[in-house]
Amino acid sequence: ENYLSIEKRLYENLAQESSHSASRLQFLLEHAQANTQGLSDFIGLLADKDDINNPEKLKTVLTNRIQRNPDFFGSAIAFKPNTFPNKKLFSPYVYRSGSGFNYLDIGADGYDYTDGNWDWWSKAINQVGGYWSKAYFDEGAGNVLMITYAVPFGVQPDYFGVTTVDLALDRLPEQLGIAPSRLVVLDDQGRLIFHSDKEKVLAASSSGWLDKQNIKNIAFATLLNDGQAGQASFVDDKGTVYLASVAEVAKLKWRVVVMVPKHELFASLLDDIA
Repeated sequence: ENYLSIEKRLYENLAQESSHSASRLQFLLEHAQANTQGLSDFIGLLADKDDINNPEKLKTVLTNRIQRNPDFFGSAIAFKPNTFPNKKLFSPYVYRSGSGFNYLDIGADGYDYTDGNWDWWSKAINQVGGYWSKAYFDEGAGNVLMITYAVPFGVQPDYFGVTTVDLALDRLPEQLGIAPSRLVVLDDQGRLIFHSDKEKVLAASSSGWLDKQNIKNIAFATLLNDGQAGQASFVDDKGTVYLASVAEVAKLKWRVVVMVPKHELFASLLDDIA
């Protein structure tokens, strides 16, 4: 009886934590999006290209933006090819590095963001409401696993660039106030976009971190696959049994899993008895 009541209490706590984390994540995504749209409006209104073609001024704008928004990892302003004379591509980018900030012109020193391989440019440039990328590793610029929201500026349909914000996915535990070992986040395709074991991140399916053979995992897998919120136990690939709660982040159809090893339940039960 005691065991069941402690398990129930634990599940209730997990349910609260996962739903609170999902709300915080939803708020973070909405804030990042609205804030980026504001920057985009502002740049679209600056008709004077000489002001915009000033790397120092843009670097200051972007650095201040990242400084004021501790949850943002990086931010860029990317222009269409040949917007300025003698610059085929121009995209000032500021991102966090340790306790400071790094500046980079992605167009000159990163990669060709218009070559079709970068959704934050190719999918966003004609999207009035902007575009959230899938999780990706930003090789050549920020060099972390992140997601990017990008929105075009200028007058539709002749947009002349996009503004962006990057969120670094390895910062999710700190942002949500959950210990890394107790948090798993999956995207709308069921890929792990946060797991304390970095090797498992971006694995194509949950089979990489659950014990596939274990019949106990059916209820939990169903929760994940059906996009439902709820509680269940599962066994991971190392044989550890967890109690977990799953909640949804409506904005991007992500799933947040907050979990606790079952042996902690026994430990608290023994404490109670003692």
